[in-house]
Amino acid sequence: MVDLYREAVTQGSILILNFDDNDLNEFKYDKLYDPDIDKLIGQDALPTEIWRPHSFADFDFLAHQGFLDASIEDEHERHAHLEALQTSRFGFFVWSKEKFSEDFSDECLLKAFKKRFFKSLPLQHINLIFVQDVADRSPIDEN
Repeated sequence: MVDLYREAVTQGSILILNFDDNDLNEFKYDKLYDPDIDKLIGQDALPTEIWRPHSFADFDFLAHQGFLDASIEDEHERHAHLEALQTSRFGFFVWSKEKFSEDFSDECLLKAFKKRFFKSLPLQHINLIFVQDVADRSPIDEN
């Protein structure tokens, strides 16, 4: 995981984390901790700052992560090295195949999402996008 993270940051790529492959009802995650998150904690895991994209514009954070040389003291040189890394092109996304009822109101969708993920993900740092099944819908009239 760490190698993919380092490659994505240095090459300005997108890192997509497929969060879950388990059935919520079978494992009762809402009553326990989420064991899937264990793979993301520890020295061989993603840093917690990955949830805060502004961290990737901070020289000291990137130096601590080993992306930049921490011994550089000159502000102009630090800025030049930071710009050369081009971390602004790096993106991090979390994908979940969790399904919610299409009959839910926006309020119910948000409540169901929080119930499923609040113990595992820092929700205050996440923008949600819900994908609705459009396969059975009639095509949009282009005229």
